[in-house]
Amino acid sequence: MSKLAVIGAGLVGERHTRLAAARGVLSCLIDPVDRGALAEELGVAHHPALTPGLQDGIEAAIVATPNHTHADVAVPLLEAGIPCLIEKPIAATRADAERIVAAQKASGTPCLVGYHRRHNPITQRAKEVIASGRLGRLTVVDAKFLLVKPAGYFDEAWRRASGAGPVFINLTHDIDLLRHLVGDIAAVHAAQSHAVRKYEVEDCAAILLRFAHGALGTVTVSDATPAPFSWEFTAGENPAYPHVAGAAYAIGGTKATLTLPDLTLWHHPGAQSWWAPISKENLALEPADALAVQFNHFLDGVAGRAAPAVTGEDGLASRAAVLAIKDAAEIAPLPVPG
Repeated sequence: MSKLAVIGAGLVGERHTRLAAARGVLSCLIDPVDRGALAEELGVAHHPALTPGLQDGIEAAIVATPNHTHADVAVPLLEAGIPCLIEKPIAATRADAERIVAAQKASGTPCLVGYHRRHNPITQRAKEVIASGRLGRLTVVDAKFLLVKPAGYFDEAWRRASGAGPVFINLTHDIDLLRHLVGDIAAVHAAQSHAVRKYEVEDCAAILLRFAHGALGTVTVSDATPAPFSWEFTAGENPAYPHVAGAAYAIGGTKATLTLPDLTLWHHPGAQSWWAPISKENLALEPADALAVQFNHFLDGVAGRAAPAVTGEDGLASRAAVLAIKDAAEIAPLPVPG
């Protein structure tokens, strides 16, 4: 396969573009924004829009356009039998996500949703540990997304308006990862606040999750709090963020607790008691670039060597969970009796 198009060459789209160029499979960039310099650097053509003629010459596509356009871009490609990697979230709305899933099922065309953290060796190791039973029956989950976005981040009006905010923009990765590691989410409760910046979008949120098998989870979110307690800071996955050793998640069970992404296992080697000594075990791992692992997996899927690890149905379920969180957060909280 040597005719892959990247549609949308923004921040993450450019990373996909460079991976495709390095593998020698990039044929063109498609973006209404002028990406001529990037296209020239990589020796490929740049087009402002996906035309029927261009589509006929494409063997696979990466859809990294704005979320609300994913369905309009991906559905015709899937219907034409062109495998797609669709950046997360799969779509902005449940209806659009369902359109993509329906097109994939009807055509049988491979479709991979870009939750690249699932491809990180950290995640794969954690999944193995949980599946092995070392944690016992899962009981609690604690996850954090705490950092501060600079004032200039909000210069673009859409980042201050309804539809943006850390729950929609950032938490989509964390919720998908918790679903992958812990299981389906059966119910949510949430509260949000925009008291710091007073924009339409929230700057803080607190979320309570009930997983289908009975475990409970808490998720604390803020993009107005200087802190390193997020996957972005602690995983060392993206060089755009400073790397700080530590944990953003704790997944606890009746036998042990695993923190991530530092892969630390805590358990009582003897008596299961708060009076007994507790042991700390750091799990070994060979790191890898999760985005590159995901890209290679996508190429394997295009070639028929692998089924998509993150299906359209996975993308729909994760998006539905985030939408439910946002809906719950927008319900006025009950006052505390005085």
